[in-house]
Formats: sequence, structure tokens, C-alpha cells
Amino acid sequence: MAICKKCEWEEKGMLSGQGFTDFVCQLCGKTDTWHNTNVPKFCHECSKKLDMCQRCGGPLSETEDFKA
Repeated sequence: MAICKKCEWEEKGMLSGQGFTDFVCQLCGKTDTWHNTNVPKFCHECSKKLDMCQRCGGPLSETEDFKA
């Protein structure tokens, strides 16, 4: 998964159910399957093409210096 440093930090300790879960990408509308119940908002293809976080949609390249 491609997530920004901010979302990575916020997800520490988050619980999710074990089970394959379908989700729909909010950009392209593609239905995909995720490995647990903590599904992303955007598919891997959209995230990679637009260099954005799959969770929040923020830019991946500008979040390297995030400090909590």
C-alpha cells in the first residue's frame, strides 16, 4: 500500500478485521478487494499514477518530513 507518513503514523495501533473486503476506488470507480476491513479510499493504480496516498489522497512526495 502507498500511504503517506502522516497516515502511517495515524494508523499505528489501529484495529481491523481479518477478512477479504471489497472497496470501490473514489477516483476511477474500480472495485477491488483488500486483505482486511481497513480498506483504502483509492486503488493502487490511481495512487501510483497520481503519486497520492491511498488513504487520504495527499501527495506522497511532499509528506516525507511529517513529524508527529
